Amino acid sequence: MENVRVGLITGRHPMPVDEYLINKVDNALLSADRMNDLRKLINTAVNEFSNNHKVEDGPIDLYLTGLSIVQHIAVQFLSDYGYIVRLFNYDRMADDYYCFMEII
Repeated sequence: MENVRVGLITGRHPMPVDEYLINKVDNALLSADRMNDLRKLINTAVNEFSNNHKVEDGPIDLYLTGLSIVQHIAVQFLSDYGYIVRLFNYDRMADDYYCFMEII
């Protein structure tokens, strides 16, 4: 089975993905006093994702969109759920994405 290609956040950048993990992140959630709300949003997104994609289906190719704090929390929750996560970053020179890390 082919890996599921997932973009981190809808609409931030065009990506070669099948779906997105998070529809939108309100900038207000990025402040230190709203981290619990941000974690809840991401946990809910990962929980919904897990309803459609089982860990046994194989690794998740996660295409990153910036917003480091969102990336870190999303990877933490995906790992907590048991997914193998392959992280992809954009290479401007090659105009393509590349896998730079696999988290088991």
